[in-house]
Amino acid sequence: MLADYADALASANNGDLSGAPQQAIDDALAIAPDQPKALALAGSAALDRRDYPLAIRYWERLKVVSADHPDIAKQAQKQIDDALELVAKRAKSLATQSGPRNALDVRVSLSPALASRVKATDTVFVYALGSDGRRMPLAVQRLRAAQLPATVTLDDSMSMTPDHRLSDFATVRVVARASASGKVQPGDLTGTSGPVTRDRHTVDVVIADIAR
Repeated sequence: MLADYADALASANNGDLSGAPQQAIDDALAIAPDQPKALALAGSAALDRRDYPLAIRYWERLKVVSADHPDIAKQAQKQIDDALELVAKRAKSLATQSGPRNALDVRVSLSPALASRVKATDTVFVYALGSDGRRMPLAVQRLRAAQLPATVTLDDSMSMTPDHRLSDFATVRVVARASASGKVQPGDLTGTSGPVTRDRHTVDVVIADIAR
């Protein structure tokens, strides 16, 4: 029922699986980790965030649990193949780029020491800050704590204003915050990358501190 509910919510919002649909997917998988429709939707949601490794993991699980349903397993394999093709194209594009990238891949994880303080439904914000000292993020992604560890991509399409973008800065700082309230505030669990240049292929951020 939760998987069907997520599908219905997304269908009513032009297929967008973020927000309430993602919550319903997470809830479905918390109850039944091998529920086929929830796994399929979780893979699609991860693909929408360009978290290709996570999407592939969900579809690999879907293949296994759908061994008695060849059509579903075949569709899952097609999704995996399509995601792998996107990964290959992206890698080729990055390899031919010259100068700093206009995107950052961020690998976010949660310190085991803080795991007991985080609920699966908590919101995780991943964002980049410029070197100009402004607190407005250059780019923001949002996911659920249940999805960690995860890799997300930050780029100019996520800018809050057209004159304050990731590509405007050679060096940025990446922050991840886990919030029970869904808002950035003191008491959140947080982690930061320190200053990084945009030519980094992947930035690792571990949520291991408490925001003051």
